[in-house]
Amino acid sequence: MSDKLSGVAKSPMSVFSENMPGQLPSRITAALLSLQYSCKRGLARSSAIYVMGTGINSAISFITIFLLTRFLSPHAFGLVSMYQVTLNLMLPILSLNLHASISVRYFLQDKADMQKYISTQITIVIMAIAACTTVFLAVGPLVSKLTAIPLPWLWTLFAVGLCLSIQKIAGALWLAQNKAATLTGVGIVQNLTGLLFMCVLVIACGLDWQGRIESIIISSFVTLFVVLIVLCRDKKIALSFDWKFARSGLGFGIPLIPHDLGSFSLASLDRFFITKMVSMSAMGVYSAGYQIGSIMNILVESFNRAYVPWLFSRLKKNDRAINAGIVRFTYLYFVLIIGAGLCLWGIISLCLKFIVGAAFLTALPFIPWIIAACVFNGMYLMVTNYILFASKTHLIGGVTMLTAALSAVSTYFLIRYNGALGAAQSAALSYLLLFLFTWVLSARVFPMPWFRFSSR
Repeated sequence: MSDKLSGVAKSPMSVFSENMPGQLPSRITAALLSLQYSCKRGLARSSAIYVMGTGINSAISFITIFLLTRFLSPHAFGLVSMYQVTLNLMLPILSLNLHASISVRYFLQDKADMQKYISTQITIVIMAIAACTTVFLAVGPLVSKLTAIPLPWLWTLFAVGLCLSIQKIAGALWLAQNKAATLTGVGIVQNLTGLLFMCVLVIACGLDWQGRIESIIISSFVTLFVVLIVLCRDKKIALSFDWKFARSGLGFGIPLIPHDLGSFSLASLDRFFITKMVSMSAMGVYSAGYQIGSIMNILVESFNRAYVPWLFSRLKKNDRAINAGIVRFTYLYFVLIIGAGLCLWGIISLCLKFIVGAAFLTALPFIPWIIAACVFNGMYLMVTNYILFASKTHLIGGVTMLTAALSAVSTYFLIRYNGALGAAQSAALSYLLLFLFTWVLSARVFPMPWFRFSSR
């Protein structure tokens, strides 16, 4: 639900799929559970590292917004946001989601084969991006017209997409290896490098929105350089290719593309509507408000990362008393995140004038709706975990696509009647629907005592 380069990353949460739509094989499910148990000892340490990294990256994001909203106009800020949104749209296609298989295959493959497996996935990414550039020769002018981004700058998306796709592959490996420090450190390097070059290019050199995009490009290549050094040091890449590993990666990744596009529609399609139906300046103000409100999403997704291992270890026991306790905790969590959202809104409403420039203070009405969307996303994450545990991951994509279609319709009509504010209202409505649809689905595929709190 944010404009971070990591892609949306990030909500709805990523899932795994096999070569054909259906259940995950039992060996893969066992591997996932093995991952949860193997991380149990280091969970406290990893959680502390992730929390620290989240804090640092959030601080960098705040500084970036603080500076950009003072040195860029709303129109220029909107162009930067549209560049990032277009990147998020293209990334699942450019990367083919090849990183999705690594967290599972790491526990199924012979560790000696992981070097060839990772090298194969990187090779496919390079080939896929080369093929996409050929297609873009035909559709590039149309994309430029839809996004209002000059065509030469759109071509740079392929370079940034290559960097991010390889980073995703490396990140999936480090996550499987429980290398929280490495994973967090690389993210900090990328964000900090982007901030430093933004200060040089936008503030010192006065390059406006072009300078911000150039800082994104430079930070992507710097981070890629660091990633490749680490992979080479750990002997995880080589000049090798294996068709069996290629089929494995593609079989996991390609079925996830519709789900990712649906997630993109939920999180980012509103920017296109605002740009075409209102103005680029209005989209810039909206994007600033969206990024500030999405602080709530950072909190709920960080909690979910630590919560999933705990949840899976208890669901495996298949104990009614334990399940009833999980349900009670879930309802308590719902109350707590609603309260946290209200507190965050109160703090932001008092401090917004210190966070953004004067031209962006009109973002205030958007923020409570975005916080509400993040709260509903947090509730969604709590109930979708049961679908993952039941290995019914193919069903999540259908719910996401249905919600995305409803979101597109509601966004259009609400913007017509309420202007850019309608996009924020549609975001809250869409994530509420996503939560409710997923809750009903999870109750069917993995029954829990949602309305029976007794352990008997």
